[in-house]
Amino acid sequence: MKKLVFSLFVCGFILAGCKNEPVVAPDGDRQIVVFFSAPSVSASLLKATGDVDETISKVILFGVDGTAVVAIDDPILEDTDLEDALDAGTVITLSKRIKTLYAIANPSDDLETYLETASILTLTDLLALTDDFSDEPDPSNLLMSGKGTVTDKSAKIDLLRAVAKVVIVGLNEFDITSVQVMNTPDNGYVFEQETFSIPDPLSTTDYDEVEFTDPDDEKIFYVAESELPGTEFVVTGSFNGKEATYTIKTLNKGATFYNLVRNRCYTVGLSPLTEDEVLVTIEITDWIPVEVDEQYIPDDNFVEP
Repeated sequence: MKKLVFSLFVCGFILAGCKNEPVVAPDGDRQIVVFFSAPSVSASLLKATGDVDETISKVILFGVDGTAVVAIDDPILEDTDLEDALDAGTVITLSKRIKTLYAIANPSDDLETYLETASILTLTDLLALTDDFSDEPDPSNLLMSGKGTVTDKSAKIDLLRAVAKVVIVGLNEFDITSVQVMNTPDNGYVFEQETFSIPDPLSTTDYDEVEFTDPDDEKIFYVAESELPGTEFVVTGSFNGKEATYTIKTLNKGATFYNLVRNRCYTVGLSPLTEDEVLVTIEITDWIPVEVDEQYIPDDNFVEP
């Protein structure tokens, strides 16, 4: 059995907002300007193939009138670069009774079809929506969601990505040659839950193994939120001229497991001690770009079990 040693760091959050001025709402049926913000867009999505431009395929809005949910008829921001979507507001017309807006960005085809045909009558129904993660999420078109309060003239909605980002880093001359994501949930809630949870009953899937020929390639993966028994990362690489494979459970430290939470970045540094034992360091941050080669060099503070 492979032994894992963990050092855990937790960093603060950074949220990049929009700086736009709303237009004056006309008389009669209330018009407002909807603005969006999202955590650190630029350079935040690196993959082995290089930079990835994050896009918005569409945003579907729902207004909340008390506990009733009203669908806003037409999707907005269709086929828009995410950075462009954050640069300008979108004018919509709302009933004056609607005080809160909920947004779903980049729904899957199945979710979009469901939203077009289903009768979502209450806020409870809306917050219970799930989407499919049986295929590895597309980093250029990640599911996002959020809500915002409606004022007389505007509403600002903070979008959170509905997946966790996991970065695998080989340290101390451990050259990673392949990673496979296994036992990861194949569905997840569209909206962040008031108390962290994942859909029940739990159903999991394995993603295809990803091979790397260049040790400098970024090993970045996107997965649905998960808790026990935890997503696994099977990592194979070269150590002291020999092949070594380690199975990394979802952030477990002894008997304690840490959840994989949406819109967080988990950077996992692997430093082999032997062919059967690996030292694992973990840093959890909000979804921001980091220089992993400098950020995750082991020091003398790691504690042996």
